[in-house]
Amino acid sequence: MFPALDVCRRNPNMAVPFILMASYLYYIKNDSSPLSDYDFDRLCDLARNRWASIEHRHKHLITEDDLEAGTLFYLRDSDYPPIVKNAAMLWASGYRPGIAYLLSRITEALDTITTYCYS
Repeated sequence: MFPALDVCRRNPNMAVPFILMASYLYYIKNDSSPLSDYDFDRLCDLARNRWASIEHRHKHLITEDDLEAGTLFYLRDSDYPPIVKNAAMLWASGYRPGIAYLLSRITEALDTITTYCYS
């Protein structure tokens, strides 16, 4: 079991950035993702089962059909937000122990900024 799956079980919203990062690395960077295909499929299953309750600012980039198929092959480099690209590169470089924490903190900060700016 990979640590990201544990993080996503506790906070299903985190499935969105992990799915996007793994997809970016695999399809755009032609780099093997830190996730095996099996783990990516498990992550997609987890997200699909909780999709209705998941809230994330990048959720619109993923569909339930994508989760069913276990792929985001159609996304282009320009479709991925810069934060996803940067976090993916950190993750691929081996920076794993704090990536889940870092991603959750960045997501919280962005949500706070968005709420502040648009309220």
